[in-house]
Amino acid sequence: MDNTEKTTIITDLQGGDPLSRTVTSTLFSCVWGGCKVTIYDLVGGAGWLGRAMLGSYYTQSHGLVFVVDLWSIHKSLQDTRVAITDVLQHTHIAGKAVLLLANQQDLSGALGEVELKHCLSLEKLVNRHQCRCLIKLCLAVLGSGKTLDKSISEGVEWLLDYISHDYKAINERVQMDTAHKRAREEDKRTREDIACLEKEDR
Repeated sequence: MDNTEKTTIITDLQGGDPLSRTVTSTLFSCVWGGCKVTIYDLVGGAGWLGRAMLGSYYTQSHGLVFVVDLWSIHKSLQDTRVAITDVLQHTHIAGKAVLLLANQQDLSGALGEVELKHCLSLEKLVNRHQCRCLIKLCLAVLGSGKTLDKSISEGVEWLLDYISHDYKAINERVQMDTAHKRAREEDKRTREDIACLEKEDR
């Protein structure tokens, strides 16, 4: 979700400037726990018209980090529920590991972990789509000399450990999904070219 300080969390993790930016994502890279990690910071929000474009990143994903704001989630609960449901049920995400970082847990009025699970129907979602999921309550703080929240580092280590443990199978799935997506795109372009030529002939 947007406005949850997910970019702050990524910047704290990798400690540098992004490699590139597009309308839908910002690309970061870092080394964490001996693993070379590529991170796509995707735009969020259930109502964004370009959401369908985000699916193009899912084929390349070995795991997912979903960030919510525990203090302001009351205002966007329905959007958050729709967004996480859309993501977890996506063909290229279902079955992969998901780290849910619940930010701003220190603020008065913030939801607790049990309330968050209930509000998002999280247990039902992860069971239905066979996603391994870990929730970490955290506090993202950006600034020189600031220490990365232990909960965030523990969560990232859990996610990378899970991916590393089953990397061969996960990566084979990523390669297969990517190849199928590329084939579909090429087929679509071919059909569009044929339709264009037929139109010109008429």
